[in-house]
Amino acid sequence: MADTDIFSGDFKTLVKYQRLLKRAPKAAARASAFTLTGFAMGTARNAKGIIHSDFTLRNKPFIDKSLQTVFAKPNQPMNRMKAVTGSVVRPRYTGLAEQELGTAPARDRTFTRAARGGVRTRATRGWARLKPNAKYPSPTNSELLTSARSGRKDFSLKGLKGMNRIVGFLHMLSEQKKAQTFIIRKKFGRFKRGLYRFDKGKIKKLQSFDQKSKPKRIRWLTGGLNKYFKTTNISKVWNNNLSKEWNKLRL
Repeated sequence: MADTDIFSGDFKTLVKYQRLLKRAPKAAARASAFTLTGFAMGTARNAKGIIHSDFTLRNKPFIDKSLQTVFAKPNQPMNRMKAVTGSVVRPRYTGLAEQELGTAPARDRTFTRAARGGVRTRATRGWARLKPNAKYPSPTNSELLTSARSGRKDFSLKGLKGMNRIVGFLHMLSEQKKAQTFIIRKKFGRFKRGLYRFDKGKIKKLQSFDQKSKPKRIRWLTGGLNKYFKTTNISKVWNNNLSKEWNKLRL
């Protein structure tokens, strides 16, 4: 074979290697994205396990649906590439942030056992929740009380104070055909701020407006992350992902 033929053959191979090297950064970026996404998904799996084992779950499907992972994008610069995992914050749901951080909830309302039908592990009953724009009877709401839903136009709380007003208010509620939910926005007599239910002569407190109960700290997200890195060979994961992407390249 002529020297020129040998030189020509080598040159073509070099061109192929040059093309290969041009595609190598994208392959490395894909490997990085897959590795970061694997970190996030592994953390999410472990976090879910901690939540299922250490938390009292009243609506497991809702909790599981709130746990989400955002995959890393291989088309982003590698120094800005990231994958994210955690719990989505929803209306009336903080994403278990208080348990992870060990902080008191922002809201000053706490449900009682009675609000859960007497069983701590049950979900809160609908009638125990404050409904938007709903008007609740109250000993201090003269206009609503004197409307006398009991039908007694001759009965009024006007002029009654302290426990006498409470007794009169409960008497009005007792004349209703069904259980009544009432609210105490300011401490009134022996009643502290909260949402109450009057049913068959008994009063049950459904919500407290003064108590901010600090939950037990359970570091479900940090624990999930630590477990993943403790049980995973990071270098092996990275090398495997990089090898897979490199093998996809052809001369």
